[in-house]
Amino acid sequence: MVNGSLGDLYLTKNIPSAQLTKFEMNTEALQALKDGRADAYLQDNVVLYYWARQNPEFQVLPEKIEPTPWAPAVKEGNKELKDWVNSELSKLGKEQYLHKLYEEYLRNELGPELDPDDFVIESSK
Repeated sequence: MVNGSLGDLYLTKNIPSAQLTKFEMNTEALQALKDGRADAYLQDNVVLYYWARQNPEFQVLPEKIEPTPWAPAVKEGNKELKDWVNSELSKLGKEQYLHKLYEEYLRNELGPELDPDDFVIESSK
């Protein structure tokens, strides 16, 4: 588990009895999994699918945890910047920009059998 990650926060809150071994970097946590110093690893699906593809002795479990959306933050009261960010996000969503990036950069790395909608959430609001 990466210290302070969303996985760390989720497990600490929802499964307080879990014995978590915490690391500072993904590479350290994944090496611990590979070395047998950890039994499982909770992380963003892009990281896990890519790593499992490089390490076929491991698999990503089919159970999913509700996605936690990422969002930009703007200082309260900065309406001009907030409006601009929202406008740009809307344009990108309508263009399906993140799906295009998935196809260009991730499809081959993660495998053609995966559904891009499991990785990409577009918004045109």
